Formats: sequence, structure tokens, C-alpha cells
Amino acid sequence: MTFAQKLFQSWSGRKRENNLVIFNCLAIGLLLITTGIYLFQINVGVNHYLEMEDIEEQVKSLKMENEKLLKETAGLGSMANIAQIVQGLKMVKVDQVDYLVFNDEVLAEK
Repeated sequence: MTFAQKLFQSWSGRKRENNLVIFNCLAIGLLLITTGIYLFQINVGVNHYLEMEDIEEQVKSLKMENEKLLKETAGLGSMANIAQIVQGLKMVKVDQVDYLVFNDEVLAEK
């Protein structure tokens, strides 16, 4: 004898059968709703986990890119590199600067 049968044992005839059918429908409905909620929670959890993995991967790649840019910046800022860039611009070193003054305007002459 099942739990539902024991529960409705005192009732007789069709009323008992109808109540058993209603109880079974409610039990199955509750089971389906609970299963749906469980699957929804599992889906949300998996989605959050996958998003976290993507974010961790992005953080890792950004750290590597940051290190690369720091090394490149350090290389560009070295004195030897700056001197080489200046030579590439074909600039001439100025020993003395003379200023010409015309009507309160100042011009520089090499």
C-alpha cells in the first residue's frame, strides 16, 4: 500500500479515487517544478563559471600585454635609443643662441 493510499484509506468509492488522482497530479507537478528550478539554477551556475573563465583569460592576456608594453617603454626611454632617434632626425647641436629683437618681437638665430 502506497503513502497516498494510506492517506486516503478512510475515504471510500469515487471520492477516494478522485482524491488519489488529484494528489498524484499535484505530486507530479511539484516534482516537475522542482526539477525545472534545479535545472535553471544549474544553468545559471555554469554560465557564471564560463564567464569567470573568460574574464580570467582576458586578465591573463592583459597582464602579458602590459608587461610587453612596459618593456617596450623602457627600451624607448633608454639614453642610447634617444640618441639614436635624435641622430635619425638629422638635428644639429647648437652651441650658442643669439636673439634678435625687432619691435618687441624676439627671433632666435643660430
